[in-house]
Amino acid sequence: MNPPFKGAIDKGDVSPALPGDTTKTELLFVHLILRALDMGGCCAAIVPDGVLFGSSRAHLVLSERLIEENHLDGVVSMPSGVFKPYAGVSTAVLFFTRGARTERVWFYDMAGDGFSLDDKRTSGAHNDIPDVVACWQKRQDAAFQAGRAERVNALRVQLAPLKAERLQAQVEINRLTFENVIANEDGTAGRLQAAQQRLAELARRSPRCRRTRSIDAPVLGDQGAGAGPTSMIFQPAATARWMRMRLITSSCR
Repeated sequence: MNPPFKGAIDKGDVSPALPGDTTKTELLFVHLILRALDMGGCCAAIVPDGVLFGSSRAHLVLSERLIEENHLDGVVSMPSGVFKPYAGVSTAVLFFTRGARTERVWFYDMAGDGFSLDDKRTSGAHNDIPDVVACWQKRQDAAFQAGRAERVNALRVQLAPLKAERLQAQVEINRLTFENVIANEDGTAGRLQAAQQRLAELARRSPRCRRTRSIDAPVLGDQGAGAGPTSMIFQPAATARWMRMRLITSSCR
């Protein structure tokens, strides 16, 4: 299901069966989906990231309802641009089952879907979708999880010296940029260009690595305890405070 990404309706048009504390269509649609599902019914809904990560009272009420009164099975966070040229907002796929209570949440931060993230949406770009499917299907496979976690740790060791060198190169670029503007000394522009080229080369040498999106939950077990290096499993707290705790961890492929 794909509710409207953004929008609002008049407060008087909101059904009495739905919460009256918001007029945002993306929140109201999720409430409507939960109301329409039979007990034990499952749904996958594409929503703006704000549905889970928003800080308003209406967002927190919905987040609490999803985890306290239903089972939020998983979240696939998608990059902005997936729905261009029609919408450029960052979105997420929510997998949930009506009833029960959330104990663990599987999370995957998707970087691409095989198409460019601009208005042209040309094919040939990096595609995470096959990996998303594989990780989802094997999210309970301990051997698969262990292999992915081992891969993450190996990449982090490999990345450590490159990250330090990139940081030093960025410091040098900032210093030379300042000197070039203030002093306009001969040779500064050349050194600045050389530093920028070195930074670009370090970026090219680095393995594919990105940070997961923040999600408000304490981790269950080690990082990478989910199905893969871009996936994790979380254990939510018992209250809406779960949605106010920030968790940001590195995740590499």
